[in-house]
Amino acid sequence: MLITDPGKRLVAMHLYDNLLKVVDTRGGRFADLALNVRLEEMGVIDVAFLHDAVESGASSASSQPAAGGAFAGGHPVLALLHEDADGGKHVSTYIVNIDEASLSPGPWRVALGPADIDAHALIPVPGTRAGVIVAGGNGFRYK
Repeated sequence: MLITDPGKRLVAMHLYDNLLKVVDTRGGRFADLALNVRLEEMGVIDVAFLHDAVESGASSASSQPAAGGAFAGGHPVLALLHEDADGGKHVSTYIVNIDEASLSPGPWRVALGPADIDAHALIPVPGTRAGVIVAGGNGFRYK
């Protein structure tokens, strides 16, 4: 899977079952700066960068959106749809800080219920704060 963040600053590639590579694309080209991360989550089904995401602990003073889909001073937030060893589906978020080469826990995590067992895609929702639709064969869930 290959995705770009809404601000066109990063490209993320889910290459193997628990390997994520994030490449800096600021300046309109691939930079030498890249982040290779081993994810805790196995069984990743889909990945997406969220629109207008606010980092956890962000103050209300920094809640004005900046151009490119992130909040002023904020970092892109990545969502992962994954399946655990017991077959349960979950959505986890991570804050991507390419300058510090770090991936830290994001603003929220959610365990999906039995009705979402066939969830297979994440659809970021523009105009929301880290909103995402989880699509499945039997319906949709908004988080």
